[in-house]
Amino acid sequence: MGGKTDTFSKKLLENSSLLKQLWELNLEFKSMMERKKGEDLKRWCEKAAKLSPFKSFVRGIQQDFDAVYQEMSSCWSNGQTEGQVNRLKNIKRQMYGRASFELLRRRVLANSA
Repeated sequence: MGGKTDTFSKKLLENSSLLKQLWELNLEFKSMMERKKGEDLKRWCEKAAKLSPFKSFVRGIQQDFDAVYQEMSSCWSNGQTEGQVNRLKNIKRQMYGRASFELLRRRVLANSA
């Protein structure tokens, strides 16, 4: 943030305790993800569930808590795989209705070399 936006945001946070709580919980969640602190997830969910704007988000986490916990605790990532799938889908979308599977195959293989 910078300039007028920064001043405006500070004023909003000063004048609304709810916005301040939401902002702090948001930053806490971001920090947990960046630092891979899955052990703090349960406590964060308990705090966040008390605030109505976060209830649906927390409910989603709780439905698959083990997977979310694992993601926030593990040093492993499937980012490379997801990136390749995204790349392939984009190429396929660009060629939709214009080319055969063989041309799609050649284009994907040519781009990966």
